[in-house]
Amino acid sequence: MWTDIGLDETIQPLLIFLGIAASYFLLVPLLVLATFKAKAHPTVVMFDAASQQMPESIVDYYEQMNEELIEIGFQPEGAAILPDAFDNVRVLLTMYINEAEETSAMLNIIWGFAGDAPVEQQKYLEFMTEISGQEIRGLCTNNNPIPGAFADKEDEPQFRFPHIQSVARLHRCHQELVQRHCLEARRTFTLREKYQGDLKRFIAESVLKEDYEREVRRGTLRYDAPSDTFQATFFGAYPITWRSTFPLKHFLAISYKLKGRRLEGELV
Repeated sequence: MWTDIGLDETIQPLLIFLGIAASYFLLVPLLVLATFKAKAHPTVVMFDAASQQMPESIVDYYEQMNEELIEIGFQPEGAAILPDAFDNVRVLLTMYINEAEETSAMLNIIWGFAGDAPVEQQKYLEFMTEISGQEIRGLCTNNNPIPGAFADKEDEPQFRFPHIQSVARLHRCHQELVQRHCLEARRTFTLREKYQGDLKRFIAESVLKEDYEREVRRGTLRYDAPSDTFQATFFGAYPITWRSTFPLKHFLAISYKLKGRRLEGELV
């Protein structure tokens, strides 16, 4: 049939490949459009290690990071878990504060389940210096190697060092960036000043809801009142999908590593 319309046989595989690729990039986001739902008011409970089933690698990581953070002057403010923010996924967030530096740290650990067995998905550390009374709300430094579903916040610059696993080394990079960009700015702790140390409210409102509402303003998400969830819009489903799947996800991950190594070299 192809040769009847004068197409060379070598073109046929290319056309088939292009057709499959087009279907992948154009149709898969429609699945995200139909299935992406983030609870507007997810359950937030204080973390109890004894009652949670976590992968062994996560337990080891959690204990090591906690020890290293305390060694460099950060004290735990509490840990909370999101048991139902997304289907079959657990999100553990542990907050630390360094009074002397007016800087906080958040340990992020995410795992899912294969049947009843917990399976590690993602883990990373971020340092945040919050700024009061300026256009930029804060400066964030992290070692997250996985691109997020949403673009970066305009008012919170993200500096990524996915190649750094040492807490002290990542912290030094954050200190250098603060010296560069917001040395004289007035610093604040939203957890304490706005939420009076209520970690559950802070996570539910400042960490989650505010981010989702920002995506509503961007047009990426919409709020569905009957289900009390944030859902992808038609046009938002495409960037969400593309940022989370091959090849853009892998290109972004490579870019994070290259930029992180180059930036660390400039800071040292």
